[in-house]
Amino acid sequence: MDYKVKINGKEYTLPVRTIAVDEKMSRLAALGKRCKTGEITRREVMEGQYRFVEEMAPGAFPDLETADVNMILKACMDIVNVYAAPSLEMLQGVLNNPDMKKAVELAKLNQ
Repeated sequence: MDYKVKINGKEYTLPVRTIAVDEKMSRLAALGKRCKTGEITRREVMEGQYRFVEEMAPGAFPDLETADVNMILKACMDIVNVYAAPSLEMLQGVLNNPDMKKAVELAKLNQ
């Protein structure tokens, strides 16, 4: 499967979604929680986000010090969304199945 994301007007081909990529996304998601508990600083969150983008789309930003931090955050969200899209499409296909819709309606009647 091909995964492509546009960052700062340039298209990047992302790595295949492997267990390692999922682990990187999990670490990315944990950054905010770790910052809220005081375990890491806001700067460390930004460094982690920058590192994630650099690993997935090398060269998307020249360096952390001059990059717009909101654009780094947007790039992180865009990358995660690209990886999540096929799963969401499959789920939507299941939910739109006529048999599934009937099952949901029957479940509602039995409440």
